[in-house]
Order: sequence, then C-alpha cells, then structure tokens
Amino acid sequence: MVEIGERVADFVLAEKVDEGSGLFAYNVWQDNLPEIFARDRAKVLEAMGEGARMHSVVCVSGYEGEVLFSSGAVKKKLFFSLAPVQPPRVQSIGWSEVDVK
Repeated sequence: MVEIGERVADFVLAEKVDEGSGLFAYNVWQDNLPEIFARDRAKVLEAMGEGARMHSVVCVSGYEGEVLFSSGAVKKKLFFSLAPVQPPRVQSIGWSEVDVK
C-alpha cells in the first residue's frame, strides 16, 4: 500500500495529470474526469504554495489509503482505493474536504 501511495503522490506532484500512467484501473477516469481532477489538484497545490511534498502514506484498510501532503503548516489529504486486481491499480481517488491539522 505504501509503494502505491508513493506512486500516487508522484502522480499528483508531477507537472501534468497523466491518466495513462498505468497506475489506474481502466474505469477510474470515467468516475473522476481527468480535467476535473487536474483542476482540483491545481487548486490544492496552489493553496499549499511552493514546497508541496508528500508527508506520509497511511493504509486505512487492505484496499484504501491516504496520502498526506504538506507545505509549511498547510496539510492536505488525498484518499485512494485499489481495485482487487493484480498488479494493484487505483480505482478511486479524491481530495478530502476536511482540513488536516
């Protein structure tokens, strides 16, 4: 789970949203349009300012995880779940609406 969380973090911090990265299940971008994810990602990173980085990855359950991003005192959480396939693929992804302290 941590390895996939780190790959998710790299995906988020990359210059552009690459939905063909091989990280995702075939239907993830049908449920969460890439342009909407890209817009939300840009807003979150802008709110964090320069220096946004992955702080930690937490396994919530066997198929669910969270990536915590930080920049100074600002922290944001991204949830993801995995499809039950091999190799594991991200099935859903989204930002938490709750501020992280």
